[in-house]
Amino acid sequence: MTEAPLWPAIWKINGNCLRAAMGFGFGWVFLEWSTAPGFELAALFAGLFALGGALCAVRAVIGTIKLILRQRRWARYGAQGAAPKADRLAREADLRAKGLIR
Repeated sequence: MTEAPLWPAIWKINGNCLRAAMGFGFGWVFLEWSTAPGFELAALFAGLFALGGALCAVRAVIGTIKLILRQRRWARYGAQGAAPKADRLAREADLRAKGLIR
């Protein structure tokens, strides 16, 4: 796992934001139509679209919070421990001193 952004999660959040905007936009259009005589049913559609937009907006906010918390958790995990470093090479004298070679 890397510190790179999680594109599927970001696309999902952006999709939810787009759906919320469309829901609120269509709700507003139907609300405007409901003021005309003979289009009283449009108020029901306006409410349904607004409810759908609100649900998508809540999903987008929750997804954003989850993504931020995950990135913070990953940063805390990455901050633990020391940076990796290579071992020094064993010299022939060290190997002889330990009795590993003659």
